[in-house]
Amino acid sequence: DMEIDVEEEDIPAWCKEYKGSWEEVLETNEKLLHQERERREARRSKIAMRQSEGNVRRGMNRHLFLIVDVSKIRFDQLLPFVESFIYDYFDQNPISQMGIIVTRNGMAYKLTDLSGNAQRHAESIINTEEGGQPSLQNALNMAGVSMNVLPSYGSKEILIVYNSLSTCDPGDIY
Repeated sequence: DMEIDVEEEDIPAWCKEYKGSWEEVLETNEKLLHQERERREARRSKIAMRQSEGNVRRGMNRHLFLIVDVSKIRFDQLLPFVESFIYDYFDQNPISQMGIIVTRNGMAYKLTDLSGNAQRHAESIINTEEGGQPSLQNALNMAGVSMNVLPSYGSKEILIVYNSLSTCDPGDIY
């Protein structure tokens, strides 16, 4: 244990400026360390709360087929609401996908495949032909077949916008 005896005049001037600066650094480091501990504890409690929520599934992809009855009955009045729904759906679900199936003349037609392009879906529904009797069974079958190839980690949904009082189906749908 050797003590070094240094006189005040032996210390260069630039070292005198920093006298005691390590104390400030230690205090600052202690504050940073305390803040880091608080941040980690808050993160741990947030993760624990998420795990205890149970049925909530984060990051789930939604796959929606919109089935629209385009028979002549009130389709022109329904069109603005369908277009508005398409844009609202993608505003609220930006990573989801939608496809459109229309039903007319006793048949179902896939207007658009699953995609995240709201503009394309809206334009295709505006430009579609209308007329004839709708077929609910054919539209549901087409949507079901299209959804069989989708991955299991996402939700599979069908929304039917139906304005006709009857349906023209090849079989019994009950």
